[in-house]
Amino acid sequence: MHKTEPGACLFLAAFLLAGLSPAPSLLAGTVHATWMGPATVAEGTRLDLVLALGLEPVEGRRHHIHSGRLIVSGPGGPFFSRDLEDGETALSLNLGMVFADDGILEIAAAGSAVTHWEVYSLFRWRDRFATNDIAIVHEVRVINAPPEITWLTPDLQVSEGEAFDFAVELTDPGAGDTHRADWDLDGDGEHDDFTGTSGRWSFSAPGTHTVSVRVRDDDGGYDTAAFVVTVTESGPGTARFRRGDPSSDGAVDLTDAVVVLAHLFQGAPEATRCERAADANDDGKLDVSDAVSLLLYLFLSGWPPAPPFEACGSDPTPDALGCAAYPWCE
Repeated sequence: MHKTEPGACLFLAAFLLAGLSPAPSLLAGTVHATWMGPATVAEGTRLDLVLALGLEPVEGRRHHIHSGRLIVSGPGGPFFSRDLEDGETALSLNLGMVFADDGILEIAAAGSAVTHWEVYSLFRWRDRFATNDIAIVHEVRVINAPPEITWLTPDLQVSEGEAFDFAVELTDPGAGDTHRADWDLDGDGEHDDFTGTSGRWSFSAPGTHTVSVRVRDDDGGYDTAAFVVTVTESGPGTARFRRGDPSSDGAVDLTDAVVVLAHLFQGAPEATRCERAADANDDGKLDVSDAVSLLLYLFLSGWPPAPPFEACGSDPTPDALGCAAYPWCE
């Protein structure tokens, strides 16, 4: 009987074991998910996140994610869901989400991933697969963004006792916020005289008055702004009108030149209701040069009437002309 040498047995055992591989551990193929992105954003700020997928090391080769599916959700429901691609290890989630209000919110990713690797067993490489459940939450703190005043009544001039309108417009990145506008009309530094985005007011004493507004949201954010009201004494020269518009229809056109000429040559009384409006060149007189001035402006690109022309206002150069009535500016 042939006798096998001990060394040959050891060589044969080593050869056979080389074709085997140990069974993978329970951690083999495990996927680790990690959120990467800001933990704090302001209202109205775009939120972009990256979900990084890492793999637990295994004995073998070509360890990678083979397939899977993830659902990303948050306030208001799922953002999106999609399949994982072969070999993918990170998801860039350009959520494009703008939060309407402050608070603590959660962005969650849930689903499964199948990993694939190869192990050497019985003299050849064999496929191994493992299915992993993924569930990870990213907490986002949304901080309040204050409102911003975008428009406010410009500085203006009125006569004592004359009412004027005021208003404010605002914007807020927090679309879910509510707002209020409080006004300081008496100049005492307290915004406690009126509440609302628009109103009407008057001053009884001549002088310069500052009107201030504070707009606030329901989370404590605010913005302030102010305009100046110059109040003149009542009397000759302080009536509000628009120069070049003696017809008092709010427009400077051919009709106004006709009104001036009709007064000068036919005695028509319309121009005398507000002589200052008919005095287009502001020379303190009502004559044919005012009609000529209007015609040159309307048809030959001449100089426009003197102030106040763009809007209602008082005469900056008082003279003997009067203005008993000008309905358009009342």
